[in-house]
Amino acid sequence: MATSSNDPMVGDVLDGRYEIQAVVSSGGMATVYRGLDRRLGRIVAIKLMREGLGDDVDYVSTFDREARTLSALSDPHIVSVFDQGEDRGRPFIVMEFVEGWTLRQVIKQQAPLAPARAINFMESVAAGLATAHDAGLIHRDVKPENVLISNKGQIKVADFGLARSQSNHTLTVRQGVLLGSVGYLPPERVSENTADKRSDVYSAGIMLFEMLTGKKPYTGETELETAWMHVHNTVPAPSTLVSETVIPAYIDELVLSATSRNPDERPADGRELLRRVRIARRALTAGIPDDAELTHAMNPTGTVSPKLGATGSTGDLSLDAAAVAELAAAQASPAGAREDTPQLLIGHDGRKVKAKRAGAMRLSGFSNEKKYRQRRVVVATAVVLLLAVGLGIVTWWLVSGRYTDMPDLRNQSRADAELLAAQTSITLKFEDAYSEDVPAGLVITTEPAPLDKIRRDGEAKVFLSIGPERFEVPKLVGSTVESARATLQALHLELGTVSQGYSDDQPLGTIIEQSVAEGELVRRNTSIGVTVSQGRKPIPITDYTGQSAEVAVSELKAAGLEVTISDAYSDTIEPGTVMQQEPNSGDLYKGDTVKLTVSKGPELVAVPSGLTWTSAANAQAILEAANLKSEIRHGFAYVGLNVVTEVSPPSGTLVEQGYTVILYVK
Repeated sequence: MATSSNDPMVGDVLDGRYEIQAVVSSGGMATVYRGLDRRLGRIVAIKLMREGLGDDVDYVSTFDREARTLSALSDPHIVSVFDQGEDRGRPFIVMEFVEGWTLRQVIKQQAPLAPARAINFMESVAAGLATAHDAGLIHRDVKPENVLISNKGQIKVADFGLARSQSNHTLTVRQGVLLGSVGYLPPERVSENTADKRSDVYSAGIMLFEMLTGKKPYTGETELETAWMHVHNTVPAPSTLVSETVIPAYIDELVLSATSRNPDERPADGRELLRRVRIARRALTAGIPDDAELTHAMNPTGTVSPKLGATGSTGDLSLDAAAVAELAAAQASPAGAREDTPQLLIGHDGRKVKAKRAGAMRLSGFSNEKKYRQRRVVVATAVVLLLAVGLGIVTWWLVSGRYTDMPDLRNQSRADAELLAAQTSITLKFEDAYSEDVPAGLVITTEPAPLDKIRRDGEAKVFLSIGPERFEVPKLVGSTVESARATLQALHLELGTVSQGYSDDQPLGTIIEQSVAEGELVRRNTSIGVTVSQGRKPIPITDYTGQSAEVAVSELKAAGLEVTISDAYSDTIEPGTVMQQEPNSGDLYKGDTVKLTVSKGPELVAVPSGLTWTSAANAQAILEAANLKSEIRHGFAYVGLNVVTEVSPPSGTLVEQGYTVILYVK
């Protein structure tokens, strides 16, 4: 079986809506996953066809039929279907997720079960089958693995993957093997390859046998051998295999009736099975250990051997009836066949006495003796009839008479429910319960269920809606993943998808974002996704050397970095161009500093003053001291004085070092 850790579908999302979270179970045709309906925020079961089977028309048809079958049924004892679809060529069904156990797990860990507990399970199974059979559908794979038990005690029938319409009796055979579980196959499926509603009843009866005994009735060395044992063998009474638990005869007969090899001797369908199971449950509740009529009611077409002599009022009445019948038979037998001093049963306590009647009979004559015998027969017959009527009344009272129908209190207010219950003398015990559908203050359901039997002075449990169950989403930002998981579990919520992201504020490994905001109200088991900090986001460095300082500053600041600028003269680099950058490679983080050295171009000096009306030699010396060059030119009226009369460019003008200043001399 695949596990959540190695199943490639875990974490996938079907149809953009259903997130697969974990593997629940795996079969030959499909795998069932626990998933999340992202649109409605609820946990669901997702049945996904195995990869590679999407091209098999028979498999796809079976898969589609299961979805349509379940969607047509509405019963609290049948798993509901919410949606169906196809994703990447693989059909899937979205169903109600039942958190809890299977009946297989209960049997494996706790069987043999007490009769009352086994019958309680069987009542829910029979109720689910009754609904399916009423709709004309046969389950065809009734077994403990397909009976789910929720944490709240709800019992539901699941996996209608082999279900067919009642009109289609022929079974599917793939590669020569019947689809189904051989331990629960009815004889007609093995020998004739047919099934009807009574076939489901047979499988349910085998399941009841297993609950009561802790084992299946047949186990061969091969599956084929086991299957044919259902055809040739008769299921034994559970009480013959169990010594630690007292199993009443009527429970034995219920099992024998349901598992009869002849379908005509079984309950006709799930509805009839449910009726008999409920009679058995009421008898167990009433503490009836054995009763002939009740036993016969469980198996009206079979041979009933009631366990006479059991304790309890009905057992005593059975003894009385037998004793009187024996007395009547003795009195009705021919005179010649009796001893002269016969032993007679007197009264109805079973004691025997001897009475000599021979002398009296001779005095009264043959006629009186004949009349005497006739009167005794009449009296005995009358007593037998009275006792039979009395037994019938007692049985009716114990099984049915002291019970009434549980009123339907659903969607009633507490006051109205109490008023209705008062009319039948039923005491109500109210319990608060959450409901997505029933408004607060109204009754959701009752135990027993509406129209089920309840003692006339009994107590019924009433579940009163307090509205939808909602839980407040806590603040997860700033905490670790494990801390968030524990916090959510304590609030009946779940940790969803964990993703990674950079953060300049939260340390590495802490949550920086949650998918559902703090304070929002959500349903139980809602998944809350989180984003976990990877630390500060690194910023790759771009080297701007030789590029515009203005562009460099703009882009570095846009990336979240700080910039410091220093100027420097350069005879070779254009002003405004980055001459040097530190650092110029690697990674930085938001807020870190980049240092830029920007060219101011060549260094400038001012043309000195005092160059005019001085000698040319003196002016040249002044220019040389200022790192400037000079060039002497004679004017138009040169007279040989060598006195500078004009400077170009004029004094005070900024020029590059080494610039040549023109000196005009007269």
